[in-house]
Amino acid sequence: RVATVADIEQRARMLFDPLKRPADKALVFKRASIKALTVNKHASTVAAYFTREAQHNQIAPAHRRAIRRIDQQYYALRRAVFSDQRLTRQDKAQLVSVLTFERL
Repeated sequence: RVATVADIEQRARMLFDPLKRPADKALVFKRASIKALTVNKHASTVAAYFTREAQHNQIAPAHRRAIRRIDQQYYALRRAVFSDQRLTRQDKAQLVSVLTFERL
């Protein structure tokens, strides 16, 4: 539908009439109602695709704990390697690269 001049004037009155109020009159705001969004994960949209992928690729709690344990061991060994004064910088770099590969 194409807006007519009357529609434009009505919209302008609705938007700008509250600005022409007298100073002693209280300001009144009209609150717009927001309809709750419903998620249709079977739709063929980008958002629905990402929702499906996020649900499909969730990590199980047991796997999450195992990953955390591996990370803790990796960072503990990494700190130990970097704090060891017997190793050269090159030895430390090689050991850390091997640890990083094993962590992956």
